Amino acid sequence: VSQSRYGSGVGLRIEGPESVQITPGLKSKALNLNPGRNEFILSSFLQKTAAGPVRLGDFWARINVSVEYH
Repeated sequence: VSQSRYGSGVGLRIEGPESVQITPGLKSKALNLNPGRNEFILSSFLQKTAAGPVRLGDFWARINVSVEYH
């Protein structure tokens, strides 16, 4: 059995204001923009997935955010 140095069995859960889950690639709840500067706080958490047991190992994630508004 080969050993990988990478962890498995977890994914990254992203939440926006009011703890609303944000799923990459899907439309999310609309957030109101005000004239001037707007700031949105996003939180991320490791969450167990259905892809088998959680295995200890290195883990990394990157989040790129783009916003469209009209």
